Amino acid sequence: KMDPNLPLAAAHDVAKRVEDALRAQPDVDDVHTHLEPLEEPVAANDDEDARSDAAQRQRITRLVIDRTGREPRDLRLLRTDRGLVVFVAVVAPAGASLSDAHELASRLEDDIRDTQPHMADVVVHTEP
Repeated sequence: KMDPNLPLAAAHDVAKRVEDALRAQPDVDDVHTHLEPLEEPVAANDDEDARSDAAQRQRITRLVIDRTGREPRDLRLLRTDRGLVVFVAVVAPAGASLSDAHELASRLEDDIRDTQPHMADVVVHTEP
């Protein structure tokens, strides 16, 4: 995800550099990136937002522990005009397949979104 005001040509240049660096690695045949605009943050306007964020952090942390057995490595909440955006990094077993790690991330995204219509996006990053 990139700055939404970044010109497409500049975003493409960044993606191309990342793709080229990955293609230069042994056993990598091809790479495709997917570019998306990062939501613009809005300022928190009162203590209610802070209390709500704390409650969301606790809820999301419990969900991650339930799925992985460990707390998130990183958890960020970003308030945007479209709603709350959640970024969470979680630990997956180092021996897990890419498919298994992707499935874990997808299930966590669904768990986090469940009954939370105010969430604009959830991004789960898995790490060994």
